[in-house]
Amino acid sequence: MISSTHHPLQGTPLGDLLRYLSRRRLMRYPEDQDGFVPVFHTGSGAGAPEYPDLSSDGSLDQECGMQPPNDMKDGGGGAPTTRAVLSGTEELGLATEKGDGSLLGHGQPMLVLLRKEEERQASPDSRRDRIVMVDWYSPSDTANPKNFSTTKKLYVYFAINYANATVYLSSSIYAASQPGIMAEYGVSSTVASLGLALYVLGYGVGPIVLSPLADVDRIGRNPPYLVSMSVFVLLSILAATSSSLEGILVLRFLQGFFGSPLLSSGGASLSDICNEDMKPFALYTWACSGFGAASLAPIISGYTVVALGWRWPLWEVVIFNAPALLFLLLMPETSEPTILDARARRLQARDPSTVYRGIWCLQHVDSPRDLLFRSIIIPWKMHALDPSILFTSLFTGLVYGIYYSFFEVFPIVYEGVYGLHPGPAGLPYFALITGVIAAGIPYCAFVHYYVNRRRGSKDGEMPPERRLLPAVLGSFLVPTGLFLFAFTARSDVHWIIPTLGFGITASGLVLILQCIFVYITYSYPRYSASAFGGNACVRSFIAFAALLWSRPLYDNLGVARGSSILGGACVLGIIGIFVLYFYGAQLRARSRFAA
Repeated sequence: MISSTHHPLQGTPLGDLLRYLSRRRLMRYPEDQDGFVPVFHTGSGAGAPEYPDLSSDGSLDQECGMQPPNDMKDGGGGAPTTRAVLSGTEELGLATEKGDGSLLGHGQPMLVLLRKEEERQASPDSRRDRIVMVDWYSPSDTANPKNFSTTKKLYVYFAINYANATVYLSSSIYAASQPGIMAEYGVSSTVASLGLALYVLGYGVGPIVLSPLADVDRIGRNPPYLVSMSVFVLLSILAATSSSLEGILVLRFLQGFFGSPLLSSGGASLSDICNEDMKPFALYTWACSGFGAASLAPIISGYTVVALGWRWPLWEVVIFNAPALLFLLLMPETSEPTILDARARRLQARDPSTVYRGIWCLQHVDSPRDLLFRSIIIPWKMHALDPSILFTSLFTGLVYGIYYSFFEVFPIVYEGVYGLHPGPAGLPYFALITGVIAAGIPYCAFVHYYVNRRRGSKDGEMPPERRLLPAVLGSFLVPTGLFLFAFTARSDVHWIIPTLGFGITASGLVLILQCIFVYITYSYPRYSASAFGGNACVRSFIAFAALLWSRPLYDNLGVARGSSILGGACVLGIIGIFVLYFYGAQLRARSRFAA
């Protein structure tokens, strides 16, 4: 049996650094141990596992370093499929492991390509005599993120949610500095709001360029997180010390840009370590950490601006994000393809005569260039050709823009109408946290008692549209809360009433975003990353615009009419969500991107 004992730092960026500096004497894996000897068995193809077909673009060789023989290609031409490879195992050989835990996963047959004698003579490269696809050593392999210990999983939850929270907090914490910036540099409220608007724009553009890196097997999730957070902290220090407004604004955009990998891929890291039943709950905590932190930031900065000046919130960005850098340094890698790729390379180092490749090569065949191309082109093709994707992006963008518009209208209402000082004027932001928690109770009950039980029933998996049911409720809550806020935000009505309206809006907002994101995941599994990338970009562009037109809107029309216009726009969203709920299946049937 292979020892499954792992050092707590194994697989973390710090552990990898120690392993490199010690020349592999520290952080040793089972494959590094002297007693580790892989065992192969060759036989027929009977009982071979069904792996997904390879792509037809001939990229297996590019990504996996494999080039199966010509006679294994379907129809004598084109790229081979896994099924074609397995059907040729009587000639080429199939290595199997009988379940003693010593090699290659789940006690099932594993694919090994053995070149025929005439091919070896034509090209006597011993490394190509046998190509082994590496999988988990057993169903309980502790290297599999799904099998991490409870402590390890809790640490991943904590690190991802903390980093997600601090990056979101860094956006709205700037809001309290705007009056000081207006006074310091003599600019209008619209120009001062660019510090928040450009940050939001940056974390919408960033995923298009940075997120595809996390899908490259040789890179994984941790390096983009760690590098981007390191740059983020450095930029935060520069922003806090910049003497010019132009410098602050440019650095705020770059902060959002480099903070984006955690916002776009953090949910994927949580999904890596939990099963299907727990995934919605994990993603909901991820959403709560972001929205909760963004609402908490103005409360914190509202008091510190009064005591320490307008520049202090920029230093608070450094203070809150520096620990996130440390937490990410100690977080284990959670990408299965990356872990298996590293395992294959360790096996390769032990046995140079055999080519080892992670089994995910059979499914992930995009080169880094292809991933970047898909991240830029495919999202916009989906928005142009799929009405469901277009609607979900516009609707989530609308509610996202409304959410950020509150950072502009709150000072008008609670300082201007109710005469509160900047510190106490930020306390109504607690309504957002309350609204998110209040929405989470029925949502989690819906997932547990309806979705998960339906998954385990004889009826099987439900249509993705059924998962939109809480969003239907949320689509009514958003305009209801906006109208309540609009018509009660006046001096003769207690401030708690418009605050209640804000809380209702927050409940609807988080239900809409959560359900639509889950809907996209299940409706477009192959293109979900592209769909999310496009959605994030559209949302951020709309939120960027909302932050610029919010103050002029409320200054010119007043809080009542301005909020009523936004509430009226959300009524159109009710119509759209009903259409998607009842007719989404027909729209998916016509889509070239849907499952």
